[in-house]
Amino acid sequence: MCVSSPCGASEQFKNIRECVGTGRSRSECQHIIQSFAPGEVTPERALLIGQELCKALFNDKYQYVLAVHCDHEHIHNHIIVNNVNFYTGKTFETEHNQGKIPDRAWSKLRTISDELCRKHGLSIIENPHLSKGKSHWEWELDQQNLSWKEQLKRAIDEVIKVSEDFEDFLAKCADFGILVDYNPDHKIDLKFMLAEQKERNSRAKFTRAKTPEQITHSRVRSVKP
Repeated sequence: MCVSSPCGASEQFKNIRECVGTGRSRSECQHIIQSFAPGEVTPERALLIGQELCKALFNDKYQYVLAVHCDHEHIHNHIIVNNVNFYTGKTFETEHNQGKIPDRAWSKLRTISDELCRKHGLSIIENPHLSKGKSHWEWELDQQNLSWKEQLKRAIDEVIKVSEDFEDFLAKCADFGILVDYNPDHKIDLKFMLAEQKERNSRAKFTRAKTPEQITHSRVRSVKP
C-alpha cells in the first residue's frame, strides 16, 4: 500500500492522513516488533513471517513498512503502520481496540504471531500473561525518572487523547496501565493508580480526582473536534 523507501512511505502515510484525517487520535503510526529466538530463523524467513503477520492483521487496509533487523543475537521485524485505514479513514485504535481487553488488537497480534511461528516450526513464549512486560509508554515514563503522580498524570493525559467519552476513557485506562476506582455513589467517586505502582507496593494508595465532572468529563469532551 506504499513504496518501500522509508522517506517515500512516510510522505505517502502523511498524504493519506491529510486526505481522510485522524479523528480524535494524535497517533500518526503504530510500531510493532516481532522477535524470534536466537538461531531459529534466517532474515529471509523472518521477512516472510512478518509479511504473513501483516496480511492477517491489516488485511490490505493499512499502509506499512516492514524491515528485518539483524543487529542483535535475535533476528526481529520492525513494522511501522500508518494509523489510519487506507479506505475508511478510521484509526487503528478505533477499529481494533474496542471490546473486551483479551479481544483487542495487541492480543490478536500476539495470537496471530504465535500461530505463524507454530506453522513454521518455531518456538513461542508460553504463558505470556505470567510475564511482567510493559508497554513502550510505561517504559518511557520509567526512563524519565518522574514521580508516581507525575507518571499517572501523563498516562491519564494519553488516555484522554484517544477517548471518545467518559465511558470509553474508563475502558481504555487499563490499556495504559492505570487502575481506576470509580463509584458515583461516593463523595470521592473517582480515583486512579498506576498498576506498576501497585505491583511494587501492595499498600500504595489511589490518587483521587477532584470530581469526574471537573477533571475527566470536561477534559475528555475537550479533545473532541
